[in-house]
Amino acid sequence: MTKTKISFIGTIRIWGILFLIVLGAVIIALDLSGSYREAQQRAEQMRADYIEQQRQRIRCEVERVAKLIDYETSQIVAKRQSEIKTRVYEAYAIADNIYQKYNGSKSPSEIRQLIINAVRPIRYDNGDGYFFITGLDGTEYLFADRPDLENTNMLNVQDAQGNYVIRDMINIARESGEGFYLYRWTKPYHAGDNHRKVSYVKRFEVYDWFIGSGAYLDGIEDAMHKIISQHVETHRFGPQRQGYVFILDLLDINGGKNFAIMYANPNRPDIVGQYVSDDLKDAKGKMFRKEFLKGLREHGECYVDYWYKKFDQPDPSPKTSFFKLAAEGRFIVAAGVYLDDVEDKILAMQAKSNAEIRRNVLVFSIAVIVTVITFVALLNWLSRRLKYDFSLFADFFGRAAYSSEAIEHDDVRFVELDQLAGFANQMLEDKAGAQKALYDEREQLLVTLNAIIDGVITVDHDGHIELMNQVAQDLTGWAQDETAGKGLQDIFKGDFSENFFSTGQEASAPVSEDVSLFSEYMGTLVSKNGTSYQVSASSAPIFDASGAQRGRVIVFRDETERLRTEEELFNAKKLESVGLLAGGIAHDFNNILSGLFGNIELAKRKIPEDHEAAHYLKMAHGALERATGLTKQLLTFAKGGDPVLEAVGLQQVIDNIIQFNLSGSRVKADIKLPDDLWPIKADRGQLGQVIGNLTLNAKHAMPMGGTLRVTAENVAFSESLKTNKIATDCIKLQIADEGIGMTADVMDKIFDPYFTTKHSGSGLGLATVRSIIDKHNGHISVSSRVGKGTVFTLYLPADRAIHQNGTEASGESEAVSAATGRILVVDDDKVVQAVLSEMLQILGYAVDIVDEGEQAIDRYVAAIDKKNPYAVVIMDLTIPGGMGGKEATACILSRDPHAKVIATSGYSTDPIMAHFEQYRFSGRIIKPFQLEDVRKELSRVLTMSVKG
Repeated sequence: MTKTKISFIGTIRIWGILFLIVLGAVIIALDLSGSYREAQQRAEQMRADYIEQQRQRIRCEVERVAKLIDYETSQIVAKRQSEIKTRVYEAYAIADNIYQKYNGSKSPSEIRQLIINAVRPIRYDNGDGYFFITGLDGTEYLFADRPDLENTNMLNVQDAQGNYVIRDMINIARESGEGFYLYRWTKPYHAGDNHRKVSYVKRFEVYDWFIGSGAYLDGIEDAMHKIISQHVETHRFGPQRQGYVFILDLLDINGGKNFAIMYANPNRPDIVGQYVSDDLKDAKGKMFRKEFLKGLREHGECYVDYWYKKFDQPDPSPKTSFFKLAAEGRFIVAAGVYLDDVEDKILAMQAKSNAEIRRNVLVFSIAVIVTVITFVALLNWLSRRLKYDFSLFADFFGRAAYSSEAIEHDDVRFVELDQLAGFANQMLEDKAGAQKALYDEREQLLVTLNAIIDGVITVDHDGHIELMNQVAQDLTGWAQDETAGKGLQDIFKGDFSENFFSTGQEASAPVSEDVSLFSEYMGTLVSKNGTSYQVSASSAPIFDASGAQRGRVIVFRDETERLRTEEELFNAKKLESVGLLAGGIAHDFNNILSGLFGNIELAKRKIPEDHEAAHYLKMAHGALERATGLTKQLLTFAKGGDPVLEAVGLQQVIDNIIQFNLSGSRVKADIKLPDDLWPIKADRGQLGQVIGNLTLNAKHAMPMGGTLRVTAENVAFSESLKTNKIATDCIKLQIADEGIGMTADVMDKIFDPYFTTKHSGSGLGLATVRSIIDKHNGHISVSSRVGKGTVFTLYLPADRAIHQNGTEASGESEAVSAATGRILVVDDDKVVQAVLSEMLQILGYAVDIVDEGEQAIDRYVAAIDKKNPYAVVIMDLTIPGGMGGKEATACILSRDPHAKVIATSGYSTDPIMAHFEQYRFSGRIIKPFQLEDVRKELSRVLTMSVKG
């Protein structure tokens, strides 16, 4: 028989109502209306005090950042000013030296042109830096970046801000003689005329000029921007560090659609670099940007009050901000604070006021005590009946976490609790089913995630790790069981932005299907063991059944190898393009140099040695020698081919290259080479490139000046040299500087392609040096100490046979040089044809000339048929639009296997020029050639013919 149950609710309802009526009456009676009015007045005063306090705080934060900007700006400008002042002094010294040298021997117009020609090609800062020369009347005599504006008057030229640049520079030159000038100007290879630039001008009184050069501040401002951005990010203020300073790059203080660019904003990095308009309204329709621009124009700083939406709240809040001009009006520095934060303090004050009211209630405590005693007595009576049922529920819920034992209905007395028992038992059954479904779903999810090739991490509402697949564990270095209680930032370390780690809980309702929930990121992930990976990552929210966000899923992929491969392909294609261009230029230039060399030599033969023009011809000849070296360096870079080995004396090569590369620097050369130094087997152009690269590295290592010491000695073959892979007599060459030196880890990488410690440069200099030395069968090593300097040691094979038998070989050549015969010249360049023909006739040969290979074959075959063959054919290898030398020579040799063909080319690194015997040529003449080169090679080939 079922026990009769009484109503728990009915039992307590009457007594509960009586108790609440009595207690409510007592509380209402004790509520004092005066206390409420006093609390309201105190709240208003607290608001006023809080607003003033916050205004002073943001003013201090803004002024601190403004001082930082002023300091960084002055440091950057001062550094660039020092660099360009030195450059201008160097250009001034060049102009003064030319004037002093030629004053009296040349006309002023000739001297001016010499100065302009000497300064025009000088570039620095990756080609952005150049010199200009302007007359004090405003005429532009040299404008290296815009030669089309030369010889025009630029007094009325204005920069992007309306300044008359040339007029201002003329005033500096007239009044002070020299000085700096800051403006906005065009930039080489860049669009627009709004690039910030600082220039230094110095008056050249002789011709009423000023010489100047400038440096663009765009690049170095990146460093300032980074410093300032990091500063405003790390120096937050206020509760939970929510306060921040933001900076605008001011373009027009009068306002407009694009009056400024967002320069730094730690709370909104997504709008940094975007233009800012002054027509933005706040939540109440106030044009607050126009208001603070007006205040800045009138006072340089101001406060503005407006309503603005908080980042994480849907409704606008009152806000006050302080704005101040910095860096002489270039930047607007500002910070703001929301004023509704004081409401929490007011609530705390009101709570304190309520506590005071409660103390007053003690006066009436006697009435409350009577009520409480009555209520307690009734509750004790009721609790005895409830105790058993509550015990049942307590035991049930205590077991529910680990057991499925239900509540027995017959053990429950009260009707309401009996209904709860039914619900509790149903809940237990539902829990068991849900646990099984959840377990099955989790197992299926784990199998799926571990089969994905990308890393997958899920986090909960607070950003704590919930689940990681195997790929994610491998890339982060964290195992799943190690991540308990860890946040995403604890294991996903790298250079990802704060937005990546934010919980992103702004979405509280289901999102429509046409809105993307994924956010893409790219950055560096540092594993637990220190390994770095370049990864692409995406993040998306996870919603529960109600549409509220309960967490996020992060999917990321290792992109390290793909990015490295793309970069290497890009560098390879870039170098290949530059190489092709350099080779073509050098080839054409060598043809021009051949004509210049030949004509100068022929001119020297036409005038006596004491003629007044002989000195100038000798100087021109020397200049062409240096130009030849430059073309050989271009060809080495373009082709990287095998060296054309010949006997080379180090003395002349070292003197010319080192003095040229150290010209105008603070570094002096101390060269000590013995008189009996052996010649070496080397390609003169490639050897010059090696010495030039090492000299430039030494100069860069000694920015404050110093001494570059160069020594050499003869080293006979010995067993010790086998460790240096030199199995013959050699020359030991040492190039030592007094520079900053290198650490051991840097020395291990200096010969690696693309490795460099310089701010600019390809990182190919020393890699090219080692490649050239290896192709010469030589050896290079380096030793260095930080702060003490660096020593490069080179071992190069010597050619003692040429050194010892040079007189005999020379005499043999002289004997054959008197021979006569017919020579066929094949070359498409008319200047080369004329010069080579004249040289050969001076040497006693009869000359025939054709333009390309097919004509050469016809002419050579016709000469054989007429029994009047050619003694030698001089064949150009490269003939655009016609048959080249290699094909033509093969045809000639097929008709006459004993034909003597000498290859000639402007591509000195062509494989045929390095190994002409392998291509059945009898000799080679490298462009640009001189008369002595032609005579020696003809003598050698004809001597070989006679001996044969």
